[in-house]
Amino acid sequence: MHDLTAYTELDPLGSGGFAEVVRALHIVTKQIVALKKSRTGAEFLARTRREIELQLQLLHGNIMPVLDWADDGSWFVMPAARGDLGAIHELEPGRGGRQDVPAVA
Repeated sequence: MHDLTAYTELDPLGSGGFAEVVRALHIVTKQIVALKKSRTGAEFLARTRREIELQLQLLHGNIMPVLDWADDGSWFVMPAARGDLGAIHELEPGRGGRQDVPAVA
């Protein structure tokens, strides 16, 4: 556990303000996972460490569990989500999809 060399990066899934997520393969188990890598810098590492700590404490069907992580907060691994998350925008209003909200002046 805690060994980034156990994973082969496959392709990017997305990026945000403090980290990027790539689809990766665990070399031994052949499991496809989501690998979240912190951007460089003390603030980014602290935010990623905090996310790891919180996710390790939470058990909920809508929160991906942390499978592996770096003690310094530079990366962590979660199960890869199945399906096309982009299709969520096509869901009906009130069922988890995007809803148009009137602008307020």
